[in-house]
Amino acid sequence: MLQFNVRKQRGAIPALGFGTATLFKETCVSSVRSAIRQGYRNIDTAYLYDNQREVGEAIKQAIEAGDVTREELFITSKVAFYPSDSDGSNCKIHLSHHPNNRKGLDTTRAAIADCLSLLQLDYVDLMLIHNPCTNHLEYEASSAPHAFELSNNAHLYPEERDLILKRRLDKAHSVWDYAKAEASRAASWKALEEAFFAGRCRAIGVSNYPTALIKSMESYAEVQPAVNQLEFHPRFSSPSLQAHAAAMGMVLTAYGSGNSTLHPGIARSLPPVVGSIATAHGLSPVEVILKWTLQKGVSIIPRSSNPAHQAANFKAATATPPLTPHEVSQLDALNRAHPYYWSPLPLLPPNTPPDL
Repeated sequence: MLQFNVRKQRGAIPALGFGTATLFKETCVSSVRSAIRQGYRNIDTAYLYDNQREVGEAIKQAIEAGDVTREELFITSKVAFYPSDSDGSNCKIHLSHHPNNRKGLDTTRAAIADCLSLLQLDYVDLMLIHNPCTNHLEYEASSAPHAFELSNNAHLYPEERDLILKRRLDKAHSVWDYAKAEASRAASWKALEEAFFAGRCRAIGVSNYPTALIKSMESYAEVQPAVNQLEFHPRFSSPSLQAHAAAMGMVLTAYGSGNSTLHPGIARSLPPVVGSIATAHGLSPVEVILKWTLQKGVSIIPRSSNPAHQAANFKAATATPPLTPHEVSQLDALNRAHPYYWSPLPLLPPNTPPDL
C-alpha cells in the first residue's frame, strides 16, 4: 500500500492495480473477475473507456461470489477528459457516448453521477480529472505522441515525429491563456471537491498534470490531489514531479508501460539494458519496468485480458526479488523526457524545458 497524506486527504492505495482501458463487453467482465481472483484489489477505469458498466458488473459478481468485499477493493474512475467547448465534431472519441465528459462544474458533476450509476456503486475510492487540457489545440498537441509514436511505422520517421510535435506545440502556444485555462480546471476540481465532501469519492486527484499545474492548485483547491496518474516509464520518469509528489505526500500512479505486451512502437525503442536486466532476473521487459516503477514508490496499473499474464505481473510485483540499486540506477539514467502517450509541454509556458 502507498500512503497519500495531503491537506484533508489521508489514505492508502494498493501499489499494484489492474487497468481496464480497451477492455470491452464480456472480455472486460471476465478480465476484471480474473484479476480479482488473482489478488488484484486496485481496479482502474474511466468515463472515457466506455466500460464502466462492465467493470461494475464484474465487481458485483465478485462480491456476490464471495471473492472479495467492497471494502477490500479500491476503485478509481476519471472524468472531465475533453475541453468544455467539445461538441462531438471537434473531438475524437466517446463524446457521443458520454457528453458530460468535459471540463466545467455542471458537466463534471453530471459525469461523477454517471460514473457511480454505471459502476453500480455508492462511492468510488478515487476520482480523477482525466487530463488538464482546456482547449482543442492543447488537447491535439498533448495527445500527439499517442497518435504518432504508437503507429507501426513511427520508428522509421523520427524527424517527422519531432516536426509534428513541434508544430502542434507551436499552435497550442499561439493561443496560450493561463488564467482562462486555470479557471476551467478549477471549475472541474470544485465538482470533485463537492463529491469528496459528500462521500461519493473517498479521495480525489488528477491525471496527466505536470509539476507546475500541481503547484498552481494551491491557488484554487481546498483539497489537494491525493494521486496524479500519468505516463511513467524509464524514458519518461518526470524527476521534478517525483520530488514534488514526495514532498507533498501525493502518490503517483503509472500507466502506459505495464501492459502484458508492449506495443511494437514502444518495444522497438527499449534500450538493450532493459533486456539485459530482464534476462538476469528471468523476467520479461514488461515485468522489469513494472518492478522498477514499484521500487520508485509509484503505483502501477498493468492491463491484460490474459489470466496467465495477470498472474505473471502479480508474481513479478509481489513474489520476485527486487532489482538491485545498480539496476534501478541504470533504468533511471534512461530518462529522456520522451512521451509515448501524453506530452505536458502544451500546458506549460512557451520554451519550458523538458523534465530531465
